[in-house]
Amino acid sequence: MGTVAIFVHDPKEGGGNIRSLLLKKGFTVREFHLYKGERPQEAYRCDALVLMGGPMSVKEEDRYPFLKTEKLFLEKWLKSGRPLLGICLGAQLIADVLGGRVYKGPVPEIGWSEVRLTLQGMQDPVFSKFPSAMLVFQWHEETFDLPAGAVLLASSPLYPNQAYRIGKTVYGVQFHLEVTFEMVKDWLKEEDFPTNIKQEILKQSLSNLRTLKSYCETLVDLFNDGFKLQHTKSPSR
Repeated sequence: MGTVAIFVHDPKEGGGNIRSLLLKKGFTVREFHLYKGERPQEAYRCDALVLMGGPMSVKEEDRYPFLKTEKLFLEKWLKSGRPLLGICLGAQLIADVLGGRVYKGPVPEIGWSEVRLTLQGMQDPVFSKFPSAMLVFQWHEETFDLPAGAVLLASSPLYPNQAYRIGKTVYGVQFHLEVTFEMVKDWLKEEDFPTNIKQEILKQSLSNLRTLKSYCETLVDLFNDGFKLQHTKSPSR
């Protein structure tokens, strides 16, 4: 198995179930904590890359200088053809680097909501394994326009661009398939939502996280397929 790099933008938004499932499947995982000043360049020696979420906007380079360095790295990575998965902020970063507009949405989308596969999603090698309607965990207030060449895979009435694919091995998802119950609790602690709202999100999480983890495992299988494609190309690193 190969090595997967995970870019972490915030201490409370680590790899979650993505990390644990990659390890379970035999991959080596290297986490790069960019918010600590860890530089991403060493990740170019890895076979695949995952970009996690974070509370910042892709436009806040002055406040979070690592974003500028990360974007330059992504430009190089995208040219390599190797597997890349962006989660929430990660999906927005990919879109931004490729010329898609990232902007504030109509209202924050937090908690459990349904997304539906598009026709292209139903025909996608990875997303075709999902049900046509999925209950997923959301935590964002910004969204993005699809960059040129992107295929829309999943949508919702409030936020039409929920998941996309570029080429064969680049995927971006606005929602969080990686969250664990502990992550949900940690995120809620930092918010001043009414107690009943927090309790309802936790209740729904207890009911839905097992299924969400199965979706996460399906998405992680992208890297198996991506490595098979990449092994035939043998890129210089």
